[in-house]
Amino acid sequence: MNGFTVISISIISIVMFSQFLFYDAIIVDEINLGGDGASTYLFLTIIGFSIINTYLFFKRSERTEKLTSITPMKIKKIQKLKMNMTKSTQ
Repeated sequence: MNGFTVISISIISIVMFSQFLFYDAIIVDEINLGGDGASTYLFLTIIGFSIINTYLFFKRSERTEKLTSITPMKIKKIQKLKMNMTKSTQ
């Protein structure tokens, strides 16, 4: 999964639920009833989860990118440093 997919899914969920909330308000207004507070809170929760999802994805992919940027040359250097440290402590 890449960043475009994560952002697209988040935007689609926000747009779909905002349309639901809008049409729900129109229907409630037509039949002269009070609004539903739970739908509003659910919409705000979906927005919050979409933002958190996008943030966590990019934070995690940044960390993974740092871990995968270790080249074989760097691994050999680290192994040599470990060897030198163990020899100097003996």
